[in-house]
Amino acid sequence: MRESQRVAKSLGKTSQLLKTAAVMRRSALTALVSEYEAFMADLLALAISIRPEVFIDDEARISLKDIADYSSLEELKEAHIKQRLEDFLHKSSHKQVLQWIGEKFGVNLLSDTKLVAEFVEVCQRRHLISHAGSKVNKRYIRICKESGCRDDQILSLGESVAIDRKYLRRATARVYQVGFFTLHLLWQKLLADTEGSDRSVLACSHDFLENDLTKMARRLTHFSLSRKKDRPHNRTHAYLVINEAQSHKFDPELEDEVKAKSVEEALSQRDWSDSSPIVDLVLACLRNEFEDIGSLVDAAATVGKHKLTYPDVFTYNVFREARENPAFMGAVAETFGYVWELALARHNEAPA
Repeated sequence: MRESQRVAKSLGKTSQLLKTAAVMRRSALTALVSEYEAFMADLLALAISIRPEVFIDDEARISLKDIADYSSLEELKEAHIKQRLEDFLHKSSHKQVLQWIGEKFGVNLLSDTKLVAEFVEVCQRRHLISHAGSKVNKRYIRICKESGCRDDQILSLGESVAIDRKYLRRATARVYQVGFFTLHLLWQKLLADTEGSDRSVLACSHDFLENDLTKMARRLTHFSLSRKKDRPHNRTHAYLVINEAQSHKFDPELEDEVKAKSVEEALSQRDWSDSSPIVDLVLACLRNEFEDIGSLVDAAATVGKHKLTYPDVFTYNVFREARENPAFMGAVAETFGYVWELALARHNEAPA
């Protein structure tokens, strides 16, 4: 009898833990979309400050009472824009907001129909949790179908909304992508700064590679590399291609043969015949070509405008597997021992 009571108590605790975990995952999804909405409000406020004409029309009317509440026309204009923006975001769906941004600022945020459909489903699932007692209703089904969601992506009518770890991870990725791409398209359009945008994408993709999120890294590099207009084949472009190649090389779901083929396909986006010594070393590491690695490391550290440094060896993700190769690490030890000796000699020879 006591044993059965103990088991029942243990099962009760397990059941409570599972319920708590389910609530926490639903709360995480709600917080995720809320953060996106706050981000989008801030981003639009910034975009409108650059192009206020998109939000102020000739027919706008402001009462005398409103004018009396502000000390200047500039302050009044800012408050008017803020209020209109809040009203617009409150009454518009997430997809309508993306469509409006595209129309007003001349960018296309709906071209990736698969991404948009999955993003809309995430937002609608959050709506069910927040406003429908976590039960699927006809509104959710209708909006998801109108947005292009597949039948197997849509929950059934009356079903209780469940958020497992896999779904939450995918939802986070989709919401992040929509926000990230919106930011960078507006950045490129309004500031005419594609190089700055590309450098940011490069840094973000490297962060994802370091955390083994290879698919996300690949989506980011593809976003920049697929842009045909104003696409300079400069150093940033080269490193974006290299990061895309890495996203295949370090993808744990790919077989070695597929990895090698995919790496070459990514690298084919650029002519490497006139590359720098450090890029030659990177290409060799991507292709697992370590036969002449000593001379490549030496050249990368001593020749060219952008030289390989000792910290680079341990911070660049592209050298992840190379750091386990004795020939590579031996070359690093030999080369940088020489570089340090040379630098010390030059320092000692310098006049006091």
